[in-house]
Amino acid sequence: MPCYLRDRGIDQVVAPLPNDVGELWTALEGYALVLYPYEGGRTGMAVGLTGRQWTDFGAVLRKIHDTDPPEWLRRLVPLEIYTPSWLGTVANLETWALDPSWSESDDTSAALASFWRDRGEEIRGIVRRATGLGAALREREPVLVLCHGDIHTDNLILGPGGRMSIVDWDAP
Repeated sequence: MPCYLRDRGIDQVVAPLPNDVGELWTALEGYALVLYPYEGGRTGMAVGLTGRQWTDFGAVLRKIHDTDPPEWLRRLVPLEIYTPSWLGTVANLETWALDPSWSESDDTSAALASFWRDRGEEIRGIVRRATGLGAALREREPVLVLCHGDIHTDNLILGPGGRMSIVDWDAP
C-alpha cells in the first residue's frame, strides 16, 4: 500500500525500497525483511505540530483516503472489523489484578494491581464504550478507504526544510 500511494504522488508516504531484483521484501530463514529509506528528523509527537503542519497533515490524510485502489490492492488490505484487539489483554489483566491469590512479587506488579483496583470501573467503562461503538459501526455500511492503521504524530517525521513523512505502514 505505501508503494501504491507513493507512486500516486503522495510523497509524504515512506515506502520500502526494492531489493536487487525489484521485490519489496527479501525472504530470510522464514522472515520477510523490508528496507525503508532513512527519514531524518524528529517525530511530530516529540516536537509538536504547528497549525500549518496540522493542516498539511490533514491534507495528506485526505489524499490517502481519496485514493481509489485497484482490486488487487483491495484484496490485500485488511478490513477494519471494529473490535478492539486489546479486549482479551484487558480481561486477562483484570482477572490477574483482582485475584486475591496472586503474589505481589515486585513493586511494578503491585503498583499495576493497585492501579487496576482503584480504576477498575473506569477501565470497564472504557471497554463497554469501545465495544458499543464497535457494534454500532459494524451495523453501518462504511465507505471503504485506504488508511494508515496507526496514525498519530509519533508516526510522523518532521525533517529538514519542513519535510513531513508518514512512517510505520505495517497495519494498513
